[in-house]
Amino acid sequence: MGAVLAILVWGPLAYGAVRVNPETQGVAHLYGLLVIQGLTALAAVLWMARFFAQKPFRLLWPPICWAVLGFVLYAIVRCQTAELEYAARQNCSA
Repeated sequence: MGAVLAILVWGPLAYGAVRVNPETQGVAHLYGLLVIQGLTALAAVLWMARFFAQKPFRLLWPPICWAVLGFVLYAIVRCQTAELEYAARQNCSA
């Protein structure tokens, strides 16, 4: 919970209403992003450890998740079978 709270506090502090220095275009934003990615990875590792520590594994899966999973699978299949591969890959990454 502390890692998620740190992400929620750090994100606006790192990116809220900040102008980038013209001499160092992306350095400040790069460090802010690395902090957020590190905290997100830490939160995921802690969640996985907690998930596997409880003996009856219980993952709550709301019904809407099946629709999202179906759409993601559909998008992956469409991206892999597209006639114009370059345009399809740009749509997948956007």
